[in-house]
Amino acid sequence: MQPAPGRPSPRAARPTRARVTRPGLRSKARAAFLLTVLLSVTSRTYGADPADWSWHTRFGAEVDASGQRLGPGCLSDLTIEPDGSIDDLVEDLSLREEETRTSALLELRAERERDLWLRGFAQAKWSPARSRARIELGAGRSDAHQSWSWREEAEGTDGDAVALADLRHQSSLSYRRADLPFGLGLRGTVRDEQSWPRGDSLESYFRYRVFRPELTLDRALGLAGEVSLRLGTSRKWGDRPSSSYRGRRIEAALSSFTGDHGREVELGVAWDARQVVRADSLAPSYEEVTATATWRQPLAASLRLIVQPELSRRQYSADSSIFADHAGQGVSAGIEYAASGTDPAALDERSWEIGAHLRYERTGYETARDRDGEGWSVIQEAATGGVGSLWIDQRVELGFRAYRSGAECSEVTLDGLDLSSSRSDFRFLRASLLGEVGLPLRGRGALFLQYERELHDRAADDVTLWILSTSLTRTF
Repeated sequence: MQPAPGRPSPRAARPTRARVTRPGLRSKARAAFLLTVLLSVTSRTYGADPADWSWHTRFGAEVDASGQRLGPGCLSDLTIEPDGSIDDLVEDLSLREEETRTSALLELRAERERDLWLRGFAQAKWSPARSRARIELGAGRSDAHQSWSWREEAEGTDGDAVALADLRHQSSLSYRRADLPFGLGLRGTVRDEQSWPRGDSLESYFRYRVFRPELTLDRALGLAGEVSLRLGTSRKWGDRPSSSYRGRRIEAALSSFTGDHGREVELGVAWDARQVVRADSLAPSYEEVTATATWRQPLAASLRLIVQPELSRRQYSADSSIFADHAGQGVSAGIEYAASGTDPAALDERSWEIGAHLRYERTGYETARDRDGEGWSVIQEAATGGVGSLWIDQRVELGFRAYRSGAECSEVTLDGLDLSSSRSDFRFLRASLLGEVGLPLRGRGALFLQYERELHDRAADDVTLWILSTSLTRTF
């Protein structure tokens, strides 16, 4: 579900929620965690030679903080249930939420890298308000002509805090064949994802199952590039029939590399369609076509010019105040500097990348031309790796977006869920930082920061969102 460009904000009319504590899920998460440890010990005792395995254990603490502030604007309709209070009204006038949690963190990782590789990962977090467990298991085999892999992921959350999904599970199975006639390669992937949320007013919207099979044909063009064709389909079963859909996707890509000049060209075109199961779904069926291109031209030994144009067109089965046929155009141009080297003392590879881009984008509607919008932004990115056991990935985007009609909002309501799209001119700042650094005594520090700020001409539409996560661990 993707509404027309603007600032969509799905929220429910705010009934008073009874917070339900379910010790059963917490017990299951702990049982799954203990089972993973048991399997690891069993594989070491009765499996292959322990020398074939690498084992890593990390223990430490993690601090997570997040906050959001949304102006009253036209984010949602106001509903006070009979058992509600004036507190609900005050909270709705300007939604402001902040949360900080400190958790104990334990991670176990086991890997066996041979013809038949095996990998396992388990993570547990405990805090007074919430506990979380995450498990990943994988296996695969490969040779010169074919390979296969299997992965299982499960994550469970329990506690008094409201979460969209208490338990999520995803399975995937992939097969790759590289020696087909005419130099073709074949890859098939099947993914299955399920989500079971906590019992609250939004439970039925986030309980679902999605099944995604995918087939890819590709052919290498020697050292000059590659061409590929990808076919995929999807099926979602939602707890509410109005959230179920069938999807199809066709994607073609071409990459070309000119060795003499170091020029790189990538072209891609994709067709995506989603058909809703019921006519009363929140978003109607649609078809979308997207075309992208990337051109990289070296300017010096470590400096290159990058230009990335893109076109898109989305058509809905039925227009509404939010979902309307539209086309988009965008282009970005900038320069990137990349360098790498080896530290003889540390015997590691070091790399640095930094870039700056100017981006323009425009959205035009076929019928409601007064809803057209355009925007400019400046993007700066940087990444480092292997520099004194430090790696960083950082991005900052600063820009504005303007609409032909000025301030406007549209709303649609389904089964008590209000979806509104607010369109007023705004300036924005988006920043993210992700990094890790090695510390003495086999310690490790990690940081994730994301910040977004929108300042609208209509102050009631202002938005501030931020997330901060830090951890300090020691490897055993």
